[in-house]
Amino acid sequence: MKWFKKAISQPDWRTQAVQELEEARQALLRSETALDWAQANCDYNYNRIERLEKRLKDEMQSNVQSGQKLQGV
Repeated sequence: MKWFKKAISQPDWRTQAVQELEEARQALLRSETALDWAQANCDYNYNRIERLEKRLKDEMQSNVQSGQKLQGV
C-alpha cells in the first residue's frame, strides 16, 4: 500500500522545482516572442512616421517654391 500512497502524493521539492523551472523557461520564451513582435511593430511605425514626415516636408517645400498652398493640412 506504500507504493500507492507514493504514487498519489505530492511530488518532492526537487520535482516541483524542475517543473517550475520548465514553466519559467516556457514563459520566458513566450515573453521573448512577444518582445520580438513588439520591437518589430515599433520599428515599422518609426519607419512609417519618418517616411510620412519626409513626404510632407518635401511636398511643403515644393509648394513653397512654386508659390502654392499645401492643401488638406
